[in-house]
Amino acid sequence: MVKVYPNEINLFQLAAIGNTPGIRTGTTPFGMPPGAHVRYIGKSVPWKGLKGDAFWDFARNYIPKRSKNKGALADALSKAIDISKRAAGNYGIAIIALQDGRQMVVPRKVAVQMESAGKPIQIIAEKIYGEKAEMIRKRFGIKGEYKALVGATVGAITLAAPR
Repeated sequence: MVKVYPNEINLFQLAAIGNTPGIRTGTTPFGMPPGAHVRYIGKSVPWKGLKGDAFWDFARNYIPKRSKNKGALADALSKAIDISKRAAGNYGIAIIALQDGRQMVVPRKVAVQMESAGKPIQIIAEKIYGEKAEMIRKRFGIKGEYKALVGATVGAITLAAPR
């Protein structure tokens, strides 16, 4: 699935990127004014398109350039899945400060995951989504806090701004 916005590359170009191993595209509202977005196109992971057992077989046998260890991808992914599961139920957004002083607006689950992984961040402000966001997720069949945030009717930066 690809998000399409007015005045950008056409549907056929987006579909071609989606079906091409080695290339990826995506959009993000983070770091942008409310309602704006950025499309990025880049190099995809070598396992793009693999699913289920085929992916896990690849992951167990793949040797990443950085680690030189067979199975490092499967081990790292298992660790990431564990971190994600521990952060389940953290809905909302957060303004975080990175160690170098930069600030970012991220889904609250991402901030919790970064802390859980030992990243040196500071949560400056956060807005926890409650029943209203849960209703939006259920009504529109949205899975995940990122998509719920993007689908919200109010800009993320407005919600997170300290009072």
